[in-house]
Amino acid sequence: MLWLCGRDWVEAVTHSFLARPHSLSDWQAMRLTLTDVVGSLARSRPGLLLCQRTVAFSPSHCGRTLDHQDSDIQELAKAVATRRCLRQPDQSCMLVAMISLLTYRRALDVWLEGPVSRAPVEVFAEEFRLLSDLLSRP
Repeated sequence: MLWLCGRDWVEAVTHSFLARPHSLSDWQAMRLTLTDVVGSLARSRPGLLLCQRTVAFSPSHCGRTLDHQDSDIQELAKAVATRRCLRQPDQSCMLVAMISLLTYRRALDVWLEGPVSRAPVEVFAEEFRLLSDLLSRP
């Protein structure tokens, strides 16, 4: 498991998310935000693969990764609450944050396991589109 969400990353995502037009749903705004932040991943691929392997074989790294993930979910849930003019994140805010970050994580795994030639933004957009399609089915 690899979790890329450092403090700078979460702040950048939060800022970008909150700047999205209110005509977009929270999910649409989060989806666009998370897809936009992956443009620079291609040059980091070798380091990301190494980090992914390290975390997979180290319980302490895995635990730290989960701690970061929980913290990032809390921060993004607060951003969703802010966008909704809520004082505190409710369960719905938490769900948007959790699903968004888990989809981001899945897209990262798919991209890292795929061919080097495939652009990360293409993979991330496809994963978010897949989830959106699933959520829109009756």
